Amino acid sequence: MSRWPRGVLVPIGTTCCGTAGDRSLLHPELVVSATRDERAALDEQPADRYVSANRTCEMGMRQATGKPYESFVFLAEELTRPANHLQSAGRRG
Repeated sequence: MSRWPRGVLVPIGTTCCGTAGDRSLLHPELVVSATRDERAALDEQPADRYVSANRTCEMGMRQATGKPYESFVFLAEELTRPANHLQSAGRRG
């Protein structure tokens, strides 16, 4: 379990990302406006990983911040693999 993150940063001002399902596909300015504070905080203090619990939020946050957001499920899956699998796959652990 030592591979699990020691801390989690939730930027001040984090609320709804504004993606609103597929609404941001037609109005990307919604996400840019809704995530202004999060983007400033992330630019000030970058993280090792960027995770989200929702696929559309993941896409919106990636679009608005330029950070490589992915589902927390991928991180959990990676961190629960046996250590030797991570080494042979060349992944960090």
